[in-house]
Amino acid sequence: MFRNYLVTALHNILRHKLYSFINIAGLGVGLACAIFIALYLHDELSYDKWIADSQNIYRIEETFYFPDGPPQFFDQTSFPATIAMQAEIPEVVEHTHLIPERMTAQVGDRLFPASVDAVDPNFFQMIKLPLVKGDPATVLAQPESIVLSQATARKFFGSADPLGKTVTLGGTHPVTVTGVLRDLPHNTQLAADLVVPNTSKADTFSLEARKGWFHSNG
Repeated sequence: MFRNYLVTALHNILRHKLYSFINIAGLGVGLACAIFIALYLHDELSYDKWIADSQNIYRIEETFYFPDGPPQFFDQTSFPATIAMQAEIPEVVEHTHLIPERMTAQVGDRLFPASVDAVDPNFFQMIKLPLVKGDPATVLAQPESIVLSQATARKFFGSADPLGKTVTLGGTHPVTVTGVLRDLPHNTQLAADLVVPNTSKADTFSLEARKGWFHSNG
């Protein structure tokens, strides 16, 4: 029976070559598009899902409504907002801030442009990113400390152990390497070359700005 169906199908394909080519090509293109769309959606929806306990971690965003214009959306919020949420909402057990900044990093006489995340000292305890060197509980305990990604550590110090080495940020602020962050997968919003505590003098976000409810940077 199946052989008869196969012979009939091949006969029809050979008899109507152009029509068969259009149908088969259309089916192939359609299947390829469906597969690519499914792979793209899977990748987009996988962002930061690999972080431990990610289902209980939320990013706070803000929307500003203006009487004479459309609303403006920000993927950040002010420092006081998360502090107030933890104080007023029992379900909020912990909070942390992250502010991406651009700085110049200096190692010896070499200068590097770098992406720096200024974070609360508890950052690695709350956001459990994988460290290959350093203790999440203490790695940012000292104000003038810094955590490097593996790629950045290799760029700065080659194969030498980076722990205890000094990096100067912004030309004037020396910080000590206390940890190394494993190079993160591509599906993350948290990729950074360097991570410093926001208690460091190298952090450019002022103490006065942290008190303002309209400084949406945390």
